[in-house]
Amino acid sequence: MPKEKKEISKEVISNVFSNILDVAEKKHKELYGEIIKKVKIDADSPNTLYHALIYPLENIIELAVKEVVIKNRGTSDDVERASFLLQHSEYIDHNIKGFINELEGSICESDKSGYLVNQLFKNFLLGADINVTPTKETYWIPSFWTDNKGKEWLELFDGLHGMYYGNNKKYLAFMRENWLPLLKTKIKK
Repeated sequence: MPKEKKEISKEVISNVFSNILDVAEKKHKELYGEIIKKVKIDADSPNTLYHALIYPLENIIELAVKEVVIKNRGTSDDVERASFLLQHSEYIDHNIKGFINELEGSICESDKSGYLVNQLFKNFLLGADINVTPTKETYWIPSFWTDNKGKEWLELFDGLHGMYYGNNKKYLAFMRENWLPLLKTKIKK
């Protein structure tokens, strides 16, 4: 006797997801309720939230990173770079994906960008070399900017870091010296 197929309605699916979100929101309120009560969101000043919540969190992240970096490397530039990467990893990741997608397509772009973000972070935090040497097995390493031990990826990061704060000089230099020549070779093919 064949089993009867039961269709799940959109309403049931919607209710399941709604319940999952309700549970998550309840858990966040339990964990962060006191902080949420203290944070005032002022419609006249979006900086109020930044100064009340985000700025202190950025300082905590920077202090935690500083301890590790100073112990392993000792440079203030790397403290700033590692802290920025922790706080803005999505920004860096999305931009790296854009470069990868342009030259290699979207296949495994998240694996590749995630790998590069991790390599950059290890470099800033521990002084580890950036491994960008592709092999047949390393699908997660992009096939471009592989000759200079990650130099181009570091320059891209520094350019994006500056751009975030309104200083585009390093980014424009990076584009002129690294990206445009690479695009020219792609166009010729």
